[in-house]
Amino acid sequence: MSEFLVSLPFLLRSGPYCVYSSWMMIYLCASVIVVPSFVNGIFNIGIFIYVRSRSRRVQIAPHIITNTILNNKQRQQQRLSLLSRREISLLRHMIFMFIMIIGGWGQGYFLLVIGQFLYIPRIVHECAAIVCELAVLTLTINLFMCNHDLRQHLFNKLRGRVAR
Repeated sequence: MSEFLVSLPFLLRSGPYCVYSSWMMIYLCASVIVVPSFVNGIFNIGIFIYVRSRSRRVQIAPHIITNTILNNKQRQQQRLSLLSRREISLLRHMIFMFIMIIGGWGQGYFLLVIGQFLYIPRIVHECAAIVCELAVLTLTINLFMCNHDLRQHLFNKLRGRVAR
């Protein structure tokens, strides 16, 4: 439903299909870059808060030594205040994905908006298209590297085809 509402200005406009007014290009850039980035940021914050709350539930195992009760409380307080390795890894991954999407795809749409006001050579648009394609390739490689279940499934499928 939201996709239909977002595309309404393009469907209901008058004039040639290949010619867009400047407000349409700004609307396109906002609907493709700004709004999804905002929604992605909200979802990533929610995921991070969920992961952080789950990692806080893990308790440090008590030691047999009697004077470690205070040390355990100090460790728990330090653990609650600092980010764990898992949380840092999650943040790095989220930031990397966000930068690749915005850096890869955002510049192409920004060039379309700027192209309404300034002359931009064709080679710049072609370089932006190559950067977009490299961003997609990088995100796909990242998906295979970070998703162990998907990687295992694909390797099993490949081994099954080779064995036949």
